Amino acid sequence: MIRSLLLALAIAVPAPTLGGDAPGLDLLLLVDRSGSMSSPAQRKLDAALIDLSLNMTTRAAHQEHVRHRVAVMSFGSTARVDLALTAVDDAAMPAIRAALSAADSQHSLGNTDFAEAFAAAAGAFDDEPQRRHAIVMISDARPHVPGLPREESLRRLDAVMRARFRAPLDIEVILFGAGGDAWRHLPHARMHRAAGGRNAALATLYRVVSDLLGTTSQEGEIAGAFETIELPPYLDLVIFDILGGRPSEEVSIFAPGASQAIDLRTAGVEEVRFGGALATVVVHRPLPGLWTFKKTAPVSRVRVLAQQFFPRGILVVPDPRASVRPHERVSVAYRLLDDNGTPLRQLPNYPLSVNMVLAMPDGRRLPLPMSRAAAADVYRTTAAAACDIPGRYWTEVAVTAAGAGGRAVRVFDDRWSGFSVRANAGAEPPLMTAALVRHPEPRRRWLTLAAAAVFALVVLAVVFRPLRRLYVARRQARAA
Repeated sequence: MIRSLLLALAIAVPAPTLGGDAPGLDLLLLVDRSGSMSSPAQRKLDAALIDLSLNMTTRAAHQEHVRHRVAVMSFGSTARVDLALTAVDDAAMPAIRAALSAADSQHSLGNTDFAEAFAAAAGAFDDEPQRRHAIVMISDARPHVPGLPREESLRRLDAVMRARFRAPLDIEVILFGAGGDAWRHLPHARMHRAAGGRNAALATLYRVVSDLLGTTSQEGEIAGAFETIELPPYLDLVIFDILGGRPSEEVSIFAPGASQAIDLRTAGVEEVRFGGALATVVVHRPLPGLWTFKKTAPVSRVRVLAQQFFPRGILVVPDPRASVRPHERVSVAYRLLDDNGTPLRQLPNYPLSVNMVLAMPDGRRLPLPMSRAAAADVYRTTAAAACDIPGRYWTEVAVTAAGAGGRAVRVFDDRWSGFSVRANAGAEPPLMTAALVRHPEPRRRWLTLAAAAVFALVVLAVVFRPLRRLYVARRQARAA
């Protein structure tokens, strides 16, 4: 399965050109190189975990048209930067791997001082409000500082985390060994036990990083001689690992409604073999519905990995590159795209829905119902939101499809979109809300008309008074 993961991650689309201010994830890999985590086997596994994280982040950046960055830091008694925060793409990977190869991973860095490690980690991130921050720590999570009780070491760590890190922040601990319970009570941290050997550790990291990147995957196994599985709509690709058998010979795979098994002549199908025991079949853009598996060799096993979905999206209103005025009421528009950046064509019988939560600078979360606009690929909020607090507003978007039986299938999570509200300038008067702006203009119009009428009456009085006197004088002269 892990080889097929790496194969799938190697299938990438061309990277878009992104500016330095593009949104995305800043991911720090914090690797424990203390004495208890420095065996040759652990060092080799750490290298595989780092490599898998880089591959996943690079692929996600390509497909989601965002700018993800990765840093790597080792720690023990002190912390050491192995890779400074670097944007990941295909062009940068040779330099990234060269930097990591040059870092000394053969020697222990001493004891385990988590407070020192996280104090250094806080300095690894730039203070860019449009970016998300996450830390993935690989450790046995057992603090050890000579002369410092364990409880005091954890208190120091807690103080550093509360003082040095801002929300939103995700801290994921890939935990080796039986310790680490104290981490459950620390802010932002979640534990993931990597038990069961190398492949289990890689699978654990894969799930953790997938969640951070907003991508999804699903795994399963075909055990019987004749089985069906249901693939959801909008899959980018699906991978079938065939263990102990050969495709088209010992395992036949049928797409929904097909009478012939798929093979290499089928459009969008690839096959890769790893020796005589493992074959991998990759199907691009598989049809949603029931796929059928027929096995002629009972020993053959089929593992299924559905590797993320192809719909993507971008925030179009308000403009993410501009700042919103304080106290302005904001309506949000979001456009759905294919992974190549073109407008998304929805699949027949599988309508999409878009749900949005506006995460505000003060921590409040406001659900914003959305409806489909006249343009089929655009969704708009049904009501405007008041944005009264300056700072960063995150538009967290969940795109779901209606699968078989009406079950909702999550196909895309956008955690990178958002906009900023600028602080009110001291020399500027407070901006009026939309409800107030409608009234002053008609009032000014009536005042202007009234003033004009009064002015006209004054003019008439001034002009006609001498004329009236002249008219009266002439009548008096005629009468005489």
